[in-house]
Amino acid sequence: MSGNYFSLIKNHAESIKAFSRSTELNSKFAYAYTLQGHEYTANESFETAKEFYRKAIACDPHHYNAYYGLGDCASRLGKYEEALIYFEKARLINPINVILICCCGHALEKIGRYNQAVSYYGIASKLQSDSTLPKYRIAQLYFNVGRFNLALEIFNELVEINPEEATIHFMLGQIYQTMGLKKDAIAAYSKAMSLDPQGNHVIEEALEKCHYQE
Repeated sequence: MSGNYFSLIKNHAESIKAFSRSTELNSKFAYAYTLQGHEYTANESFETAKEFYRKAIACDPHHYNAYYGLGDCASRLGKYEEALIYFEKARLINPINVILICCCGHALEKIGRYNQAVSYYGIASKLQSDSTLPKYRIAQLYFNVGRFNLALEIFNELVEINPEEATIHFMLGQIYQTMGLKKDAIAAYSKAMSLDPQGNHVIEEALEKCHYQE
């Protein structure tokens, strides 16, 4: 459908028009309403997006993508308890979807329910052992709550799985720097820089601060 093409090139206005034509032809086309919602979300028109997600659910109460969309809107607005409700509804419909489980974990993390968040990330990791997303989320959570040794262990595992991912090396640099391991931090940041030829300014700033760290 042409709406997907316009969405890929980030022409949200044309994409919305295309999906709107689909719902004019079929007023019960739940997924087309959801796709319109996604386009409005991309434009940060969250209230309008929510209207379309609700239209999708009215057409199909088991349309988990629309519940995900409502959760995404709430999350972007910082309403994490509300986001958790919608993500959970989506997960109950599609219980083996790793992304939905991680979304629940992220919402739990944001409202301070860290043990439950780790549990959700663990479930996601078991369901899809080759996915780096749940492992990354667990490691980042451990870093955020000051459990640096556990975070370091998991990020080192992630480097083995995906050695070309700059973000993983950057996070290793963050952990090493926080632990006072300056040489290791510089090596990790430098590796992240080499994998990010565009020269991410966040990595550059972190590396510069690390050089001046006592």
